Amino acid sequence: MRDLSKKLKISTGTLYHYFNDKEDLFEKMMVELSTLDITSGKSFLDKSKTTQAKWQKFVEFVEEKEEYFKMLIMLLIDFERNKSNKKDSNFHLILDNYVLNIKNELKISSDEKAEIFFNALIGFFVRKLIIPKKSDESAISDYIKKLKNSLGE
Repeated sequence: MRDLSKKLKISTGTLYHYFNDKEDLFEKMMVELSTLDITSGKSFLDKSKTTQAKWQKFVEFVEEKEEYFKMLIMLLIDFERNKSNKKDSNFHLILDNYVLNIKNELKISSDEKAEIFFNALIGFFVRKLIIPKKSDESAISDYIKKLKNSLGE
């Protein structure tokens, strides 16, 4: 917190006025990032009139932000592994918000299917982090199409 306050040219006390500790700061930052992601995604998808066109726009959005999403996943995993207090974080609420918005925007027929879709998408990114150059791995667009079809959407 001390280093951050120096870079921001504010007192450490000012930071602690708004955030209990660095974990609290990080959680609030993640809430803000997820809000920006969802707003940006909705804006990107709003250009499409049909559900099919929205699915295509979603693929484009995810392809454009693939590196960002992989880094976000790494940050969340690192944070959970290394946080000093072992209290539960509120990241499940952030993830639930992503699922809800994906369900609504892509007109996925059930909460369960939306959650399966979202979790599989995260799994795809994690796999690409672990095996980044696997030659037989399909592109994200192919993966999303297969996933959509397997869910019957």
